[in-house]
Amino acid sequence: MWDLNKEITGDPIKEARRYVDNARDVLRKDGKLNTVTGRYEDSKYVKAAGNYLWSGVLIALDAVFHGMVIDGYHILHLSMTYDGVQRKKTCEDGFRLANEIIDQCERLLGEQAFMCLISLNYYGRKDCDRS
Repeated sequence: MWDLNKEITGDPIKEARRYVDNARDVLRKDGKLNTVTGRYEDSKYVKAAGNYLWSGVLIALDAVFHGMVIDGYHILHLSMTYDGVQRKKTCEDGFRLANEIIDQCERLLGEQAFMCLISLNYYGRKDCDRS
């Protein structure tokens, strides 16, 4: 699986897609698909594939959010959710990071809406309508 502390070198999107390929390979080789029921018989490999997929998503998101995703994963998911770390500083860092990620999403969505508006006006495109 992906080491969350390891620095990604090279193209993070290619690396993320490599994880997706690894997940597919795990299920193809070891998942034991029952073609009659349409279910994989060994949940161990379904879980492993899901972990590969999630790791690929985290790699891609971290590339977009400049390291905030991995920090968020460590603080929000591991330290606060799983470990229940009660240090005030850890909790404050969690709130700060959550707000930074949400703010970044808001900026990206705003830019996307702006680009769709320009595209709609210039090219007459209808695919940007979210209603």
